[in-house]
Amino acid sequence: MLHKTRGVVLSFIKYKESSIIVKIFTENYGLQSYIVNAVRNSKSKNKIALFQPLTLVDMVVYKNPGRDIQRISELKCRKPFTSLPFSITKSAIAIFITELLVKTLHHEEENASLFAFLDDSVQKLDATAKGSENFHLYFMVNLCAYLGFNPETPAEFVSQIGEYWPQEKPEMKLLKMIMEKWDETVTVDADRNARNNLLSAMVKYYKIHHMISTEFKSIQVLKESLA
Repeated sequence: MLHKTRGVVLSFIKYKESSIIVKIFTENYGLQSYIVNAVRNSKSKNKIALFQPLTLVDMVVYKNPGRDIQRISELKCRKPFTSLPFSITKSAIAIFITELLVKTLHHEEENASLFAFLDDSVQKLDATAKGSENFHLYFMVNLCAYLGFNPETPAEFVSQIGEYWPQEKPEMKLLKMIMEKWDETVTVDADRNARNNLLSAMVKYYKIHHMISTEFKSIQVLKESLA
């Protein structure tokens, strides 16, 4: 039976000569894997560009409960990006966010609130004109709530990673602003070292709470691309 759903593309791997297996977080079914045949064939309707990180898609899919890998009947881009693919910083953030999601999202079940957060976050990243260099930190702080280990205060976050940060520490000021005052219209002023140090601390926090054992391959590129 065919079903309609929206999705956020996370990642794909090549399969055989011209096919791929793509992970998509869907509105109706949570995280799903789909095999897409002949997508790297020049005659394919589903061009490989549709499966780039964080692409927002409308889908018609087959849903077979007995299979780990499903199939897509129809797929189209729901909201084309206006800036994300053309910005080095935003592209690096997108790659990091997708790696974070692949490491933390494992359940094949509907989660409408999480999907709404992901969908809204991708659109904010694409639309943000100022402050995008801090967007991954905003995203990580807010994603915690959906994964079940959201820190209530900056002090709680710092204590859980086993460190002590005085209130005047730049990283502490940045974390406080992101947790308490951030929205899409706010530009958070921070230097590169504070931003990168807070990123490392956030990764440590995720590893503690989500049992992530592998390293983030995209983190060094992200740190180097941030202004």
